[in-house]
Amino acid sequence: MPTQLAQHRSVERDTLPEIQPRSITIQVRDVVRNTLHELPPAECILRVPYDLFNPVGPVRLCDGLIIYMQGGQVHTGRFAESELGDSHPAERVLVRLPDSASQSDEWWLCEVQYPQR
Repeated sequence: MPTQLAQHRSVERDTLPEIQPRSITIQVRDVVRNTLHELPPAECILRVPYDLFNPVGPVRLCDGLIIYMQGGQVHTGRFAESELGDSHPAERVLVRLPDSASQSDEWWLCEVQYPQR
């Protein structure tokens, strides 16, 4: 019996393109202002707790936490950085919107829509 195992390689498998290539843009809906925006998949996002669902105005970052107004009270929460391309439709994430002439620490709660190809 041979002592070495033969390596199995498949030229077809090694040359196949990705099954689901990233789209050119992903559409998000600003939950607060009800506006649509198209952003690249590499756009930085913040994943947030489900408790954040209807803030008043932008969400701000402070000392590693998010701070936001909701229901007439100030709330804080944790977040996790990611890329928009890793999100899925209907997920709510925080995004820095480019058309906003706002400060760089302002993040807006957005709902991810289906990718625009």
